[in-house]
Amino acid sequence: MKRHLTILLFAIAIAVTGCYSLKLSIVKKECNYPISLVYPSFNLDSITRGRLMGYEKVESIPAGNVKLINPYHELDQYARNDVEVYRIYYGSVYKGNQKVVLSGLVAFSKCAHPLIFYQFHHGTLLPFPFESGMGAPDAPSLFKFEKKYKQGAFCQVRVLGILPASYGYFVSMPDYAGYSISRNLEHPYNVGSELAVCSVDMILAARSFAEKMNIKVTKQTYLTGWSEGGGAAYHTLKVIEQNYSHVIFPGAMSVLAGAYAMTDFTTFIAMQAKSDEVEIYNWTCYSYIRFSNIDISSIPIWKYPVNNQIEAIITPSKKAKEIFYPEVLKLLNFNYPDDSVPQKYLPIRKLFSIDNICCNWIPKTPVFLHTGDHDNIVPDFNSRIAFNYLTKNNAKARLYIYDANHFTAVPKYFVNLVKEIDSCNSASLVR
Repeated sequence: MKRHLTILLFAIAIAVTGCYSLKLSIVKKECNYPISLVYPSFNLDSITRGRLMGYEKVESIPAGNVKLINPYHELDQYARNDVEVYRIYYGSVYKGNQKVVLSGLVAFSKCAHPLIFYQFHHGTLLPFPFESGMGAPDAPSLFKFEKKYKQGAFCQVRVLGILPASYGYFVSMPDYAGYSISRNLEHPYNVGSELAVCSVDMILAARSFAEKMNIKVTKQTYLTGWSEGGGAAYHTLKVIEQNYSHVIFPGAMSVLAGAYAMTDFTTFIAMQAKSDEVEIYNWTCYSYIRFSNIDISSIPIWKYPVNNQIEAIITPSKKAKEIFYPEVLKLLNFNYPDDSVPQKYLPIRKLFSIDNICCNWIPKTPVFLHTGDHDNIVPDFNSRIAFNYLTKNNAKARLYIYDANHFTAVPKYFVNLVKEIDSCNSASLVR
């Protein structure tokens, strides 16, 4: 009996390993998805941060077609003007000092008055095609108009990019490193300090584009973002206020469901017995380490081979304890004090505490936080903790909590962010 049980367990282990290997090989093959674009080439010496390197028109979209492609038709009232869509290329840096050209999308309506400068930071896009429209082919700069989209293709761009452009905003949408023209690079997933670099550079390049095209835009920049993009926007605001306040003037930030309380978030990850989102949580952990200077060659992290972002995303289990070594789960869990964590793991722990954006800095700019109280991907405690910290320190902040999950909160968020931005912009005009 014991022998039969051993054979059965061994067979199950082989089957599980086989399924994992098959899934990994399929995904790696899908990473070579075709792109019909022919990207321009750029001289390395000409690349400087924030410089507009080039642009090309994507298309014009009549207001009626903006309604057609809007996935949330309760928001159709905001589709008021025809929209011009352009792809832009700009200079930035990657991992601190590597010169790169990144891409993004710009969309705007032809209104007579100055357009509100609005930058939207998109949420999670897996670095390969994904049927729900949350994959690399859905990066903003790859957007194209279709009368009917497969699954949720370009959903974020359509509702939080094209729609506000039709409403009357000048919309800037960075791809981030790792997508479209920079798809050969690994994406710094959820690494706020890295994302803020390409975001600031996109703002500068998009403003240069507006000037070149004689488009009047507001002096103030309004930052928005969802999920990963919520954290990206928060970090971007910090970098702007600390280093770019002489050239970029933030009017307000309105963000939905970002991971602002990183130490609480990693604690949440470590304490879950099983999670359907473990792949993107592991991708976050991998990216923090990958974009640091920490040598982990002698530090056991994963119980399976992880050499790149794809292997980090395609996990062999939904259980954290079957992915990470026990010491890693302990370093991620900030209920444990530093002195209880093995010394060699402390540099990794510090990565998350340093990036705990909502507890290390007080913004001068008004901050509007939005969250769904049924969000099981980026739980609402992130927004609640950030709001409590901001109000305790006399920052201008407001918290919206919706009876919604990570996705159903989006249309509710859109309605309120438009009210917030319009109100803040009106106030700035009065001053």
